[in-house]
Amino acid sequence: MKKVKIEIISKQGLEGQSEEIKQYFFGTLKKTENGFCLCYTETDNNVKTDTTLSISRDKTATIKRTGGNSSLLVITEGKETNCKYITAIGEIDLCLFGKTVNYLLSCSGGEINLRYDISQSKNIISENSVKIIIKEV
Repeated sequence: MKKVKIEIISKQGLEGQSEEIKQYFFGTLKKTENGFCLCYTETDNNVKTDTTLSISRDKTATIKRTGGNSSLLVITEGKETNCKYITAIGEIDLCLFGKTVNYLLSCSGGEINLRYDISQSKNIISENSVKIIIKEV
């Protein structure tokens, strides 16, 4: 397990309009039997959320968030998955369609790229792309 610096560049939007957010964290990266596991903690308004992103050779990324903001999102390239997203006002049922799940990683860092659509009641509510740049500390 290596200590790493993480830069996350996420874009979300719909119909050609998007918003970009950059975030920086420190965490850990470890090689697993099927790919890699990235762990880090976010703090937003004094609320801590632990995030674990597992990415595997079968083009699946699983993002588990626990603490202040909890969710389990599974993004598989070329497939739809149903997920529950827990917010302050309750659970929301979402459907994710994975467009791209790619990574080029070694134990000392690299890059993860995800592209996916989020829909609710069969209507696309957000087109998303996430680029994660990981560097050994």
